[in-house]
Amino acid sequence: IARWQLINGYVFAAVSAGLIFLARARLCEFLGIGARLRERHADRERLRQAAAVFDCTREGVLVTNHHGLIVHVNRAFIEITGYQREEVLGQQPSLFKS
Repeated sequence: IARWQLINGYVFAAVSAGLIFLARARLCEFLGIGARLRERHADRERLRQAAAVFDCTREGVLVTNHHGLIVHVNRAFIEITGYQREEVLGQQPSLFKS
């Protein structure tokens, strides 16, 4: 009888763990967590591609924040203007008016 209780307890624990796993999976699916993770991965891939295009384009490009300060420039910008990245970061684009 003790052996049967041990086996019965093991089966109960295994079934309980399986049900908890299934319930958790269903809850995550219901909440859309899986879809959000896939979207986040797709967003990261799009950002990676955009960064590659930004850095490889032959056009000089600078990016400003909402205060109008330069936060990023690409390689072409450095080659065209002769300014180094550190010289322009935090400056306003009006720096280039002559």
